This record gives sequence, structure tokens and C-alpha cells, in this order.
Amino acid sequence: MMPDTKEEFEQFGEQLIAKINQFNKHTEFPAFAEELINRIAVNLSSITLKKIKTTVDNLAIEKSKLEKGDKGKKSKGKGKAKLKIEGENTHLSEYGYDAYDNEYDDFM
Repeated sequence: MMPDTKEEFEQFGEQLIAKINQFNKHTEFPAFAEELINRIAVNLSSITLKKIKTTVDNLAIEKSKLEKGDKGKKSKGKGKAKLKIEGENTHLSEYGYDAYDNEYDDFM
């Protein structure tokens, strides 16, 4: 089969996928897939390779999330920490800023 149109390439791709995926349970399959992808990618432009890399990276992230399941989810917590002035430090809050505002009014 010599594909020329987009539809023919899609059909050809489906046939290749069906043939190759017959062996995906074999122990040598990951090494085979890596070598096959490397040989195919050699003839592609750098722009095309970057697009493929992005697609594969996204696929890897999604696969990782599925494999981890709910284990990867973390609770967000209560938010930012707030300082409470209680006990011995309550004298700090007794003095407002108004006590110091009028001291330097006659500076000039």
C-alpha cells in the first residue's frame, strides 16, 4: 500500500497500529517501540519532533496520573498562616498607631 492522501495515511496508520499492538505484551516490545520510533523520527524536521515530543510528554503525564490514581492528590491545607497575638504579647496590640502619629507633626 502506498498512501497518498490524508485518509489513506490514516488507514495505513490504523493497519500498522493493529499489527504492532499484537505484540505489546511481549517483554521485548518497549525496546522495539523505542528503536522503531527513533528510526522513524530521524527523517522528521525539528519542528515536527518538538510537536511529537509535546504530545508524548502529555501522554506520559496522563498515564502517570492514571497509574497513581488518587494517591497523587494532596490536600491543600487551610491556606496562609496568620499571626495571633495572645498571652504575653497582648501588650503589643494595646498600642495603636495613633499614639505615635502626633509625635512628629512639628518636625519642620
